[in-house]
Amino acid sequence: MTPERLSRLLAAYGSRPDRWPADERDAAMYLMAQEPGAQERAREEQALDALLARHRVPVPHAALVGRTLAAFAPTSGLSVLRSWWARLTLAGAAMAGLAAGVLTLDVQHAHMANRQMLALSDDQDTIFATLDAGEVTP
Repeated sequence: MTPERLSRLLAAYGSRPDRWPADERDAAMYLMAQEPGAQERAREEQALDALLARHRVPVPHAALVGRTLAAFAPTSGLSVLRSWWARLTLAGAAMAGLAAGVLTLDVQHAHMANRQMLALSDDQDTIFATLDAGEVTP
């Protein structure tokens, strides 16, 4: 455990050791007991944890919730049609992305297979002659 790793643990999980990854907890606690700088960093995180624990998100007003839900609810056949087209467009874009990814992987795989075949044939005898690495041109 390094002081840098302990700082990352404190920043990511807070000052409570029970929130830290179990496999790093003992080493982090040992480092905190030995290093004054680590103890100061832990106190800073405790102050931040206390501040975050005091913060409360207010419950939204019922009228706001109603207006928000109404804004997204389909109100006519036209909005249902638009929703249908949006879903179809999204599905088409997803399929195009999938096809592009498969094509890219296929081309890359063919290129790598060709390179491996050339590497395997370097300096090997064939029924025609002995191949040297300089004779093979990719």
